Amino acid sequence: MEITRNEESRIISVWLTNADQQNEEIQNWLEKKYPVWKKQGCLTVVYKSGHEDLYENTLALLKHNRRLSAQKEVEAEKQARKQAEAEGLAGKQSAAEMSIATQPAAEMRAGTQAAAEHAAKPSILAKLGKKPPTLQSRAKQRTRKRSVMER
Repeated sequence: MEITRNEESRIISVWLTNADQQNEEIQNWLEKKYPVWKKQGCLTVVYKSGHEDLYENTLALLKHNRRLSAQKEVEAEKQARKQAEAEGLAGKQSAAEMSIATQPAAEMRAGTQAAAEHAAKPSILAKLGKKPPTLQSRAKQRTRKRSVMER
C-alpha cells in the first residue's frame, strides 16, 4: 500500500495492491481514515490493482482508439467525396441542360474550326514520307499473308 498526500490540490491518493485489497486489517484501517481525511478537507482517491495484464489492456485500448480514429477519417473522406461529386454533378447538369441551339454560334464555329485544323495537320507518317495505311490496304495485307502461309 502506498499513500501520497498533495497539499496544494488537497488530494490523498491510496494505492492498493491485490494483497492489500484482500487484507481485512488494512481495509478496516482505511475505513476509519476516510472520515478523518474528509474533515481535513481532503479528497481521498483509492487506486486498486486489477487482476489482468496492464500491458495487454493498454495495447487493446490503444488499438481500439486507433480504429475509431481511422473510422472517423474514412467517414470524413466519404462525406467529402460525396460532397465533391454532388457539386460536380450540379455543374454537369447545368452544362447538359444547355442545348446546341442555346450555344452561341461563335462557340460552335470555334469547335468546327478546331476540328478542321486538327484534320489539316500532317501526321507523323506524312512527315516521314509514308502513306498512312487504309482499311483496304490492311485487308489486302491479310490476304497476302494467308496466301503465303497456304503455299
